[in-house]
Amino acid sequence: GIRRCDLVAVASWYTWWERRKFTRGEALQAPVRSAQAISVLALNFARVKKLRTAKVIRHGWAKPSEGFVKLNVDAAFNEETGTGRTGAIIRDYTGAPIAGGSSCNVGCNKLLVESDCMEVVEVMQNGGNSLGVAAAIYEECTFLCRNFTRVIFSHYPREANRGAHNLARFSEGNHSWQEPPG
Repeated sequence: GIRRCDLVAVASWYTWWERRKFTRGEALQAPVRSAQAISVLALNFARVKKLRTAKVIRHGWAKPSEGFVKLNVDAAFNEETGTGRTGAIIRDYTGAPIAGGSSCNVGCNKLLVESDCMEVVEVMQNGGNSLGVAAAIYEECTFLCRNFTRVIFSHYPREANRGAHNLARFSEGNHSWQEPPG
């Protein structure tokens, strides 16, 4: 179950988060949605505390298990210039790099995101609020969207989104380009 002190801590943090959104002129959730979110976050926190048996490692890269590769990604944003960069590296189970890369935001501030996944589109159109297992992912996506002046999410059927679909389905190796191929 959820301990009362954990619920109070989560509610305090959530209230601070909503206040932060308010001071930035962002839309607030209805109180019922906030109460649901607080409840889900506190429950997830209680579950993690219960499952946590190993000491948390707060620093240092750890190798993946044999047979696995590990992808580490990060992003940086410069508010003064309105530009950002991303970096990614894939390493094998020995720690040896397999592939890596970085890219920059080439000055785009308005983003139209098209996907054939209706759930993603609907959740993100509604502010990224989800009570499902992917709630943390949606929250992170919402946070990343703040790096743009405007982000619009639209549903596109797979047939209309063939370029991205085929890259995801058929690409072998690493491919990137500044200008898409003809």
